[in-house]
Amino acid sequence: MKRIFTFLCINFLIINLLYAQNAERRIVEGVSSKRNTEFAPSLSADGKTMIFQSDLGNGWELYESTLQNDSVWSEPVPLKEINESCDFLAGPALSYDGNTLYFTAFIEGVTETEDIFYSIRTGENEWSKPVSIGAPINTDEDYEGFPSVS
Repeated sequence: MKRIFTFLCINFLIINLLYAQNAERRIVEGVSSKRNTEFAPSLSADGKTMIFQSDLGNGWELYESTLQNDSVWSEPVPLKEINESCDFLAGPALSYDGNTLYFTAFIEGVTETEDIFYSIRTGENEWSKPVSIGAPINTDEDYEGFPSVS
């Protein structure tokens, strides 16, 4: 049984490597760039707001872009209140109405490891300071990250 499992895992890795070598990187007009990495996009239910993680600024930060009338995404805007409050950010997940943003964060002096936080929209491209979702989800000693909202 162990040999079959190992064989399947190796085949899966080979197929993924071959696919990755042949996959064409798609640039999203207005958001993507050839010199930076953008990933973990989260869209609002109406499909008009996108929050994603990128290394556009000082390390990994969260950015917001909106779909314009001409079907092109706006230039990404950093989520300053969140970015400036956290030492590490990842995995944004936007609520159905686009007004609550969940994400993974590490905040020096506040958390022991990465935890799940949320922010509330306070205006256009403006968000509240991060708030821990707390126990029982977040714990002092374990990693909690990459939330998903459905």
